[in-house]
Amino acid sequence: MNDQKIIEGLKAGKENAFRYVYSKTKPYVIGIMNKYNQYTKLSEDDKNDVFQESVITLWKLVSRNEFVLQSKLKTLLGGIYKKIASNYIRRKQRNTFINPGDESYSAIVRKASDIDIEIELEIEEEVSTIRNIIKVLKDNCKKLLTAFYFEEKSYSEIVSELNVYKNEESAKTAKNKCVMKVRDIYNTIND
Repeated sequence: MNDQKIIEGLKAGKENAFRYVYSKTKPYVIGIMNKYNQYTKLSEDDKNDVFQESVITLWKLVSRNEFVLQSKLKTLLGGIYKKIASNYIRRKQRNTFINPGDESYSAIVRKASDIDIEIELEIEEEVSTIRNIIKVLKDNCKKLLTAFYFEEKSYSEIVSELNVYKNEESAKTAKNKCVMKVRDIYNTIND
């Protein structure tokens, strides 16, 4: 199942799309996050809660009519997970226990909802920034990154369609160099 079909399935609320996200992306996303020390503080239950919130945020994001997937689904979900996990850790460290009957409880629920919207907007902004960076790259890099990340073409397809690279290995090397250029520009912008 390709990413676009999964997105369409999520929009339509199809159970198999949600199952796919849980079975195929959850181990990847949590595995990547486990490499960062701050996320190892989360218990397995916490990680599952954060992943659940991430899927809900993803579903809200893709349900918007104007949503266009501009990266791989795993990458997008990983970004959402990272932001929610960071917020989750901060909330947990404060150890605030609030009774749902308190007046402040509804204010906190509204604040949590605002945070979800902020996370969605930050992710959209980051993807848009990266897309704009790709637009200003030299033509070969632009075509290569667009084909690989946004059109999800394999290296063999890229080699045959772009007629620039001798083989898959040279396309892969070129893609890595282009990614480094994007990272350098991105880091310069965000410093």
